[in-house]
Amino acid sequence: MRNKMGRREGEVWDACDELLGEGSKLTLDFIQNKLQTLSFDRGSPNYIYRYRKTWLEKNGLTLDDLKLLNQHVEREAHLQTTNKPGLPKSLLKSFELFIHEVTQDLDKSYQPKMEELTTLIETTKAHVQQLRDENAVLKAHLNETHLNLEARINQMEQLTQAQADLLQQKLIVEQTVLAREDVIKELKLRHEDQRVQLENHYQRQQQQLETQLQLERKTHQAERDKLLEHQENQRHHYMVDVDQFKTNVEKLKTSLQASHYELKDRDKVIEQLKADNHQLQVSLTELSNAQQANEAKLSDVKQTLTQQLQEQSRAVILTQGKLAQAIENHTNLETQKQQLQEQLIESKTTVALLTEKLTLKGKK
Repeated sequence: MRNKMGRREGEVWDACDELLGEGSKLTLDFIQNKLQTLSFDRGSPNYIYRYRKTWLEKNGLTLDDLKLLNQHVEREAHLQTTNKPGLPKSLLKSFELFIHEVTQDLDKSYQPKMEELTTLIETTKAHVQQLRDENAVLKAHLNETHLNLEARINQMEQLTQAQADLLQQKLIVEQTVLAREDVIKELKLRHEDQRVQLENHYQRQQQQLETQLQLERKTHQAERDKLLEHQENQRHHYMVDVDQFKTNVEKLKTSLQASHYELKDRDKVIEQLKADNHQLQVSLTELSNAQQANEAKLSDVKQTLTQQLQEQSRAVILTQGKLAQAIENHTNLETQKQQLQEQLIESKTTVALLTEKLTLKGKK
């Protein structure tokens, strides 16, 4: 069983076993003193209470049994260091109750021997004188015990004064703890104000970024619509030019046919055809030039639109970076909030430990 427990738990168990064998109380001070006697560390109250609980569970005991055991040890120690003559009334009453209980137990246990004791009473009469002498000795002993009790009462008064001083110190410490709690409350309020301010600042930044992003989107959409409209106008002009070219070609065809039928002179017809052909070549050249110009314009428009789209993409990327920075700031704020909460929990733990120490000192 010892191999499965830790070193500190085994030390506390050994101390509890030693105290139980000596008939001492199993309180924090007694266990710590016994650990020092056994050449161990005194240890903290937390693990002593924890390992004392495991010792009780191992022996089939509870905390109520521990309280009864400590009360019994205190009563036994009290009865061993006190005597009936000269005691205060409360102690005399407790002593008489204890004697009464012991007498009842003896009556129940030794009832069968009462008759034998009755016969022995007659034989004890011869020892009356001897008992009287012993009574005188007992009186002297009682006087001495009375003096000892007076000395003990003086010690109790001194102990009471010491306890009063300890209570005064406890009051001072409690006032200090209350002041620290006020500081903690103030820190809570200040932290809450900072958190609200940071959240409001984050919300304002987020709203500004969203507004800016919406404006940039609207601007981008308007420019895109404008470029598409311009491109549509260019395409329309190009189609008009093509239609005009087709119309001219039809006119030339009609003119050629008319010239074929109307002109009789072959040379004139040839010359007219050459002229028409030249005009057709000129029209084709103009149409080609116009097409090249339209293509150049379309290329420029396309390049301009591409550049604007790239600039708008960079603007969107910058906006996303700002939004990511805002989110990171929010995350940092959450981290700071968590750290403040951990500091608050640590402060509460410290206050609880101080309160526990004060309670233990008050019990001492």
